Amino acid sequence: MLFLIEHMDEWSPWIDIEYAESYRVCRREGIDVVVTNASPEVMIKGRYPRIPTSVEDVPLDPERVAVLVPEAEDPLTPEDSERLDAVVVGGILGDHPRRKRTLRLLVPKLKGFETRTLGPYHFSIDGAVKVALRVLVEGIDLEEVEVVEKPELEVEPGHTVTLNCDYPAVDGDPWIPEELVDYLREGIVEYEEAEFSARRAGRDRRDGPEGTA
Repeated sequence: MLFLIEHMDEWSPWIDIEYAESYRVCRREGIDVVVTNASPEVMIKGRYPRIPTSVEDVPLDPERVAVLVPEAEDPLTPEDSERLDAVVVGGILGDHPRRKRTLRLLVPKLKGFETRTLGPYHFSIDGAVKVALRVLVEGIDLEEVEVVEKPELEVEPGHTVTLNCDYPAVDGDPWIPEELVDYLREGIVEYEEAEFSARRAGRDRRDGPEGTA
């Protein structure tokens, strides 16, 4: 089994943390992970296997690969572990409201590929990988995976941050990367403040004034 994360966003410390966490949890299960379509900044700064080649140019059998898309009709199931050689995840930080970028930008490039949903949730990149591992490796049915929606973290006394994404739970607590928790506790740097402001406005920082991307 191979996980391919198609990089589709700006590089930032946040997305780097999610990629690195995805790599760590997969390697603990003996599963390989590659970040595809890596930008020059990802190629230089990444702490995980990465290639500049897009997943559409990686030699794969489309019938043995599933793209994780929230809008897909068929759910990921434990039986897919026997059917699939690879799982593709969109490397996109969460938008609020959603802009369905995996559906709009990635799926059309991957003609003939299977698609699977992880349910009605809006997972982070590493959250989607963790849920997929629970289904494919642990054999847990999707509806039995406990999820914490938009968890709230106390980053300092009296100050909390509500995350835009959902996370699978461990003993009732959201399975959030410790590195991300530390990063938030150190204070969201100017880069991330600009990123949040742009996303609240419904566009990427790199978009034009009308948010056309």
